[in-house]
Amino acid sequence: MLNSPKPCNMSATYPLFSQSGTELNSRKASDRQAFAYPHSTYGALPPPASADSRAMSQQVYPQASLIPLSIQRLPDILALRADELDEIARHTVEIKRVHATLFPDDRFPLKPRAMLRALTQNLYDLKGRKWLFNHSSSPAPCASLKRVTATASFLNEIARCCRLAYAALRQPAPTIARQWTVVETARPSVTGSDCRSFGLALADVGPSELRWEDVLCDVEIVTDASELHEALQRLSNSAAHVLATQDDRTFYLGLALAGDTYQLAYFDCAGRVLSAVYDMHQYPLYFLRILMGLTMLDKSSIGKDPSFVSRGGQRFLTVANREYEVMETLSIDKRIIGYGAVYWRCRSEDGDDVMVKSAWANVHLSSTEGGLFRRAWTSGGAPKLVSEETVTRPDGQPCSTMWIRDTPQGQDRRVVGQMPQLELRRLVLNKSGRPLKEFSSKDELLLALKDTVRTHKVMLKSRGRVMQCNISDISIMLQQPPDWPRRRGIFVDLSRAAQVSGYDLEEHVPEKSSMGSLPFQACTLTRHQESTVDHLPQHDLESYIHLLMYICASYSGPSNTPRKDFDIRDSPMAPWFDSNGEEKFRIMATLPDVEFRGFLDDLFDPYFDDLKGLVCELRTLLLRRPDRDFTPSHDDVLEVFDRHIAALQTPPSQPESGTASRHDVPDIPTVVETRRKGFVKRKRAGAPPAARAALAAATPPPASAMPIATLASPTSPTAAPAAPSPVVLPPAIAQSSPPPQPNSRTTPSPRPCPSRPMARAMKRRLAESRRAVSPPSDDSNRTPVETTPKRKETLRDSALPERALSASPWPEDRRTSSRSKRLASPDAPPNEPPLHATRASKRRKVA
Repeated sequence: MLNSPKPCNMSATYPLFSQSGTELNSRKASDRQAFAYPHSTYGALPPPASADSRAMSQQVYPQASLIPLSIQRLPDILALRADELDEIARHTVEIKRVHATLFPDDRFPLKPRAMLRALTQNLYDLKGRKWLFNHSSSPAPCASLKRVTATASFLNEIARCCRLAYAALRQPAPTIARQWTVVETARPSVTGSDCRSFGLALADVGPSELRWEDVLCDVEIVTDASELHEALQRLSNSAAHVLATQDDRTFYLGLALAGDTYQLAYFDCAGRVLSAVYDMHQYPLYFLRILMGLTMLDKSSIGKDPSFVSRGGQRFLTVANREYEVMETLSIDKRIIGYGAVYWRCRSEDGDDVMVKSAWANVHLSSTEGGLFRRAWTSGGAPKLVSEETVTRPDGQPCSTMWIRDTPQGQDRRVVGQMPQLELRRLVLNKSGRPLKEFSSKDELLLALKDTVRTHKVMLKSRGRVMQCNISDISIMLQQPPDWPRRRGIFVDLSRAAQVSGYDLEEHVPEKSSMGSLPFQACTLTRHQESTVDHLPQHDLESYIHLLMYICASYSGPSNTPRKDFDIRDSPMAPWFDSNGEEKFRIMATLPDVEFRGFLDDLFDPYFDDLKGLVCELRTLLLRRPDRDFTPSHDDVLEVFDRHIAALQTPPSQPESGTASRHDVPDIPTVVETRRKGFVKRKRAGAPPAARAALAAATPPPASAMPIATLASPTSPTAAPAAPSPVVLPPAIAQSSPPPQPNSRTTPSPRPCPSRPMARAMKRRLAESRRAVSPPSDDSNRTPVETTPKRKETLRDSALPERALSASPWPEDRRTSSRSKRLASPDAPPNEPPLHATRASKRRKVA
């Protein structure tokens, strides 16, 4: 609890604030009264106030205190796992006086030392070296609500006094005041149940409800210094939420309070920087400097990007001295350790839609991402680069991860030198796209991936010689060309790409920074994280397998439909995210095909069941090929994609109602026989043209005509082969009577043109043979016989036997009549065996 404060001794306070040689003793009584610190009691929060009362308190602030908000509940949607916390711990460095680098004296119009003297006898006892703030310890692992509420009131009073001092000295202060608010977050405990954790969040005054997008800084409170590690873990969790929801952040600050001690934490894409642990009573100036920096300096000092401005409720971003209107945030990297890539769809001053990308890049790379985009664009494999710049801090220096770490001496200097040196760069691309997760169908997903495989090949073969090296769900987007019927897949990330000497499947990139995102890395690269491994083109091709598996496991449909109650880190794909290279290699390279199919059954959402075959085939091609000397190429992968895309686009075998199939054509006209000039002709009675066209479209092409059979010896090489085995028809085909298929009787083949004129006798014999009417022969029971010519019967003298139609719709199952053999083309396949002569053919030969 706060001790009973004494009224401000303005005569003792004013001499500390001199301006242009004039002491503030001459100020009006109203100014002196503004410094008066009202008596207040810290404890539980008052009941929630109305919006009108809050608005009135904001108008009289800082002369009166702000009405606090009720307890705000923030969702814990990005809870860090143990491996992520360990990764942050590995990228942590301690710099004792990091607060002096963050908030130097020249940034304050009113120096922290002068402000501390102004607070003497009111909030800080200078003689007793103690803040006039006493809190009771709580045995609970989470800080008690009473203590957190008292801390919020105490910090808000310090902020109000600082604002009063700025107003008295007519110094610039933030336009919108900032307020500490009690927040509650449900965090999973060791037993798996949710534990309510109370802390403080700093945000602008105004919103009645806080979200992670509004949080500027947070304070985590624990009982004593032994629990400081837990407070730092909760700060890391808060940093993950803020960096994942605020796209204009360059770093994040958090404060851990453990009893009377505190520690400042700084987070950026390179890791975490911690200050030393200080006692707030023994080092009050350090503590006050941090509080004044968080509440009184501009937002660029606490991690906001000054390139963004807001006007009329709309945000604008300046890149290379050109201003762009931010339309929407397309994608944001949700990891703390990484490159922090953010993509925006923006509109230029000319009204054109462009894509602006912001990412942290390694300063030691030989080629910048902008230069790689220029080389890739010449090959048509990436969008065109409009402009590029390195983001600067307010002091004009490049915005890098080393400005806060480049201060320690001695042993700490060596540790910091091993940290990655990143600087923030921003690019403007002439094409805007949509995230890959917004695919509209499985066809579009596979076609987009296929587009990028072809682009990967073109980029390697072109003069630029660029290898992508980072196939992931963020590096590929969907873009709609103006003259293209569908959206195409394009590369929008070349931050880890590299330039190679030539197009060769054995060409490699030796740089370790070009290994790609961890979940999509090739198995070989994941197994050898600590050693330098050559990055080959087939490693990028393998990344497509892992990307496809990730999408099929994380989503349950098109248009960014996430899978409900599913965490991929708790799925069979967990080794992909835990750096467990050996287990990942065992599953992808050594697991038998049957077991791997079962692995996919447990992993994939049912919507993607028909893509399991594609994953299995790509796995066999790239990781389980029998010939180890064979190196799969882009064309091999493209062939696999083409085959499965065609299978997806093939309509189902069962036709929809109202459509005709090849096996079942409705309303088939009957076949009748007519007589015309001695010829037997079959036609469809009453068949309309539309029905004939539908029948012709639904019927398979006729079998190739066979040459006229001649008598052959059974021992001759040209003897007839054994009769083929009967074909077992599907039930649907066997039950329905198919229409008669076109053959030589209904559609006679064209007769060959003779090479020389025929003699008159030959013409007469040919005409007589045409007028002869022979009963249809059964080719399946053909028997070579000796016969003599008989009297030619007319159509009236002999009745035509009924023709038995074959029930099979396939050409190879139909019987070919002797007439079709006689009228067959001489260009029949040479390997077709001749047939034995029949009675009808023998009569024609004799005639």
